[in-house]
Amino acid sequence: GINAEYGKQWYQRRVREAVVSTQSTGFESLLNALKEPCGMDRVLLFDVATKCYIATDTESVPTNKYEMCCDMLDLVADISNIYTTPESSSFYDNKSFSRVELENGTVILTKYICNNLTLVCLLQESCLGELGLIEYNIAKFSEGMAEVLKAHNYNRRKTD
Repeated sequence: GINAEYGKQWYQRRVREAVVSTQSTGFESLLNALKEPCGMDRVLLFDVATKCYIATDTESVPTNKYEMCCDMLDLVADISNIYTTPESSSFYDNKSFSRVELENGTVILTKYICNNLTLVCLLQESCLGELGLIEYNIAKFSEGMAEVLKAHNYNRRKTD
């Protein structure tokens, strides 16, 4: 009911706040560096398990865009479950990439990055002419994310 939904939203907000407070500048800078040259409308980094966005580009995320991204993650999970073998521990790996084109000209791209994090990009269909550049920049983003996470884990170990 309403209480369960409120509890879920509260939990998601707390998880996001905890993660974002420690890493947001690095993630936001990387997301902006990806978004601008590719002409993307919105770029978000999601935790796949909770469907919380961990970081976004500098623009705020309207609820309808957030819900659209969550629906895309559900779609990828549902379809992947059909084709994943029982031996697989997860249907997400470093090769996971998906694209959906909506009737209104919006395109949603998802790319699994690492550590249960998936990149979700919203762009216009007209940008698909540069899909090679977009894929290249996403690969570079993934490398940058690995460096940020590596530095974060190193700093966390130093303080523990």
